[in-house]
Formats: sequence, structure tokens, C-alpha cells
Amino acid sequence: MNTDENLVLLIGCGEIGALMDINISEIQTHLKALTFLGFKKIDVFDHSFENISKAKTKYVFNHVEEINFKLYDLVIIASATSSHFSYLKDAMSHHVKIILCEKPISLNVDELSILKSISQTSTSKVYINYIRQFIPEFQSLKEYFDLRKSLGDEINQITVTYTRGLINNCSHAFNLIQFYSEFKTLDQVLFSNITAELNNDPTISCSFILDEKIHTNLVGLGYSKYNYFEIIFYLNSSVVKIQDSGDDINIFEIPENRPTSQYKSKLNFNNSKSGKGVIKDYMLSVYNYILSDGKDNLNESILINQKLIEISHLCQS
Repeated sequence: MNTDENLVLLIGCGEIGALMDINISEIQTHLKALTFLGFKKIDVFDHSFENISKAKTKYVFNHVEEINFKLYDLVIIASATSSHFSYLKDAMSHHVKIILCEKPISLNVDELSILKSISQTSTSKVYINYIRQFIPEFQSLKEYFDLRKSLGDEINQITVTYTRGLINNCSHAFNLIQFYSEFKTLDQVLFSNITAELNNDPTISCSFILDEKIHTNLVGLGYSKYNYFEIIFYLNSSVVKIQDSGDDINIFEIPENRPTSQYKSKLNFNNSKSGKGVIKDYMLSVYNYILSDGKDNLNESILINQKLIEISHLCQS
């Protein structure tokens, strides 16, 4: 995509759109990433004059008060969750070449079904911003899991600990679990706790089984006064920990030449395959991926969204 010629539309310049990293060096918002990559023609649509004014102090863009999707080659949807469906539906119906939409897609299963139907005829490539999937270190971790599986070292248990909503925050974990395990079924849901932390999106603790073999536990810290996100994958001969909100990847393995013993082996830390500070400039990874024509992830994101709504409804019934 030509950063000098192609016209870009950013819908929403609040926290994730433009303001979250306005006073720090990290690249964690859409407008900073677009500016860093050299896009010259950026339109921004936002109902908040305050957001526009704050963003104008840092970035050069054109503020538009109406949207004509026919004009744009790249559309970014970073507005409130309740508006994602409407903007995404219209952008896909107008066959915008590339669409990047913040997660979650929707809190309504009927809206997800409509988008699934539109995707059958739309020529748009749609990326849902489950950011870790687009980061090189997490893509390398996919290769690691595939290699371990080929050696008979499969994922058999997963623990997720999180705050701020099953669909809003825990969906990042589901995205990675889907990315690494490629699970097809989810059943035997057993609910243990629920907290109304966000409107229409409770923080839930529960357990279930993926593909009739991977035991998965969600620990929702609904009453915490801090943000927390961690995933632990337990394999037969190794453990993978995604910690510090996904910034650290720590891998522990049984030594290859361990002595024969009646006792179980101690795990060793694999420094060469682990990583720290992997999400510092995460938004650049997102754009480098989608602009290099990486595979889109709309269908699997809809599946994740549907499963999470299903769990949420089941646990609240």
C-alpha cells in the first residue's frame, strides 16, 4: 500500500485510536502507527471534539464529519464497541480493500451472523485487532507449539487469569488459544464465579474442555484493583507462560539428556526461545502484518466472539 497516495480513515481517536501513547515513546495507538509509517492522507472521524483537539496537538490529519467508505483503501474502526458492527458492516458492504477493527466485534450473536454472511460476498480483507497474533514473537511461538506437537509434546491443560471482562479482555487469551491449539469444540462448561465488572460483559471464572482433551480454566479477577493478564500452557514435557499482559513469553522444558530417575524431572528455563518486552511497539507489528498482505482473521474472530457470548450467557442463566 502506497503511504503517499492511499487514503486512510480512522474512526475514533480516543485511547486506542490516538491518545493512549500520546506522551510516551511506545507505539500503541493507530494514529501514531500510521504517522510513523508515513501515511500522508489520513482522515479521522470522531464525535468527540475533545478527542480531536487532543490528537491535533500531536498529529497531522484531516477531521471529517461524515463518512464515505467508497473513498478509502484502509479503514480502521477504533470507536466504542457498540458501534463496531455498524461501521464494519458498512465498510465490508462497500468492499473497502483493508479493514482493521478493534475487538470485540460485537456483544450480539445476531450481528455476528450478519457479518459472517456479508463476508461471503465482500472482497474486503478484515483483520480483528487481536494484537498478539500479529507480533513476530507470538508467531514464532506458534512454530514452537507445532514443533512440540510433532514430537508428541501436546497441550493438555491451559490456565488463563484475567481482569476486565470475558469478551473484552479474555478474548485475547481465546485468540491465542485458538491460534496455538486450533480447537474445534468447546464443551463441559462448569461455572464457578461471576463479577459484573463491565456493562454487558461480566468477568467470569469457569472451566471447560477443548476438543475433548484440553482442560481449560479461566480465573476472572473481577474484584481486583489492578490489570492482569496471564496464560499458562501445560504440555507433557514443557510449560509456556505468557505473562505481564503478554509482554513476556517464558518457556520451560525438561532437559533433553536428563538422567533416568524415579522422580519427575525439573523444568529448565529456555532462554533462547523466551522473550521480554515483546509488545512494546505492538501496533507497528499489527500494521506491518496487514500491509504485507497477511492472512486475515475475521472468521476465527467471529467464532471466538460467538463462543465467549455463549459462555457468558450460559454462566448467567
